Amino acid sequence: MQTNTDTVLITRPAEDALKLQGILEAKGIPSMIAPMIKLSLVEDLRPIKEQLNQIEKYDWIIFTSPNSVAFFFEIIESEKVKLYFFPNLKFATVGEKTKMKLEEIGYRTNFVPIKFTAKVLAENIHEIEGKHILIPTSNLSNKDYIKILEERGAHPKVITIYHNLDNKIDESTLNKVKKSNLKYITFCSGSAIHSFVRQLRPVGDFLVGKKVITIGPSTSKVAKELKIKVDFEAKPHTEDGIIEAILNNKINEQT
Repeated sequence: MQTNTDTVLITRPAEDALKLQGILEAKGIPSMIAPMIKLSLVEDLRPIKEQLNQIEKYDWIIFTSPNSVAFFFEIIESEKVKLYFFPNLKFATVGEKTKMKLEEIGYRTNFVPIKFTAKVLAENIHEIEGKHILIPTSNLSNKDYIKILEERGAHPKVITIYHNLDNKIDESTLNKVKKSNLKYITFCSGSAIHSFVRQLRPVGDFLVGKKVITIGPSTSKVAKELKIKVDFEAKPHTEDGIIEAILNNKINEQT
């Protein structure tokens, strides 16, 4: 583990964290991982199975994260549902990473908002009046945008297909985090911030001298609600935006 003053703390789920760590370290930026959340498929699949049994009624499926794509198609595969039998079904995705995940599986995205947020998607997605929209998501995802879809005349159906849970960090890892000379702390979800606050009390003392970077507006909103100062918000709202924020900060400090 590297502990110099430029070290980045990654709080994403383990698999995603390893990917981000690899990108950071390829750019010479040391990091350590402390996954604050873990993801798991819901035990009761009856609600999503019920919708899959009437998938022909849906006009759109909206995915707000790569994880929603991954879990949805895990269910699709287990249920042997063939979406290509429904050529009029369209897909909308929030963000380039979500779009890429969908394309990896073999489906084309019909709409991606200019800004990578669900709110902007809901405000700008086309031809939705009177349309039925399936939204597979997590138990903790921000659902404020659903009202926008309804106000625009759509009929959204939100189904929880995976759980976003606290990941209890072992004492050894927590002690390493507390003793490390961290400079940046990255958050990619509000739930990661909640878990972080619960596990690193008093969080205010721990954050002294460190830069907090969030992936986007909804994550920043949670941070501010919990009295955590956000130093940088990723632009674009992706891992690339997080890395760019770190690199720009390093450049600014050198000038």
